[in-house]
Amino acid sequence: MLWLKARDRWPYGLQFNFSGAFSPIGDVTATMLWLANKFTVQTVVTQAFLPSLTVFLVSTLLIGKSITADTKDKIEKAVNLGKTEWLIISLCLLSFLLPLFMTVIHLPPYIGLLFGLGVIWLVVDLVKQRRPHNSRLSMSIERFFQKTDIASLYFFIGILMAIAALRHIGVLDEISHKVFTQTPSEARIITGNIAIGGLSAIFDNIPLTAAAMDIVKTTDASLWALLALTVGVGGSLLLIGSAPGIVAMAIIRDLSFTAYLRIATIPALVAYCLGILVWFLQYNFR
Repeated sequence: MLWLKARDRWPYGLQFNFSGAFSPIGDVTATMLWLANKFTVQTVVTQAFLPSLTVFLVSTLLIGKSITADTKDKIEKAVNLGKTEWLIISLCLLSFLLPLFMTVIHLPPYIGLLFGLGVIWLVVDLVKQRRPHNSRLSMSIERFFQKTDIASLYFFIGILMAIAALRHIGVLDEISHKVFTQTPSEARIITGNIAIGGLSAIFDNIPLTAAAMDIVKTTDASLWALLALTVGVGGSLLLIGSAPGIVAMAIIRDLSFTAYLRIATIPALVAYCLGILVWFLQYNFR
């Protein structure tokens, strides 16, 4: 088993939003911007793929240096998957493409996920009826719903409602006017997106993205792709800056704020700066 040097604090590895920033369904913040029609699928993939790949490789390289193998890996018995298991796995993977397909036929993306879940649920129940003694399909989907972290959902819903209230009373428009001016320059928007990404490490990237959609005044899809990159990666500078970090902290008992700060913050910051540099070079030579 691979353990970090601080294995007494966090022996389970690190989680970031890095690779999800180049896909409209790979990260919550990117999905929010995509649903708000700030960029198309083609734009976010072409503009954010190389920066996201840079961030992923750099962070993996830097964090990998702190990993030591102090015990031998336990070799588990190989599991042979049958045709039924491969069918269910394939359906699960294909269901993640359904939100993109739903936008093509002008339906809300969430319908695609719900439809995929329904198909998988139906297939699993049919297989369980025909093969009731198959232990690999013993877990019920209903149990997964019962284990849903409702408290975390309330937390994010409350934050988004607060942002909506600020939008309604005009606070976000006032901030936009003071920070970006009435006709913001390209350089000011780029600087603002980078700053919002940094702040997302403290204030969580989801509410900042919701606020940025009203504060940042631009129709350039490439600049919105930059925001998806900065808030996605910037939220991982600290453990409390992203939904995966908050969920991981609740699940993993040994994961603490200080352990994350010591192990992951510097690699994340270096990767964040290099990712922005790659985006900037790509933006200027497009």
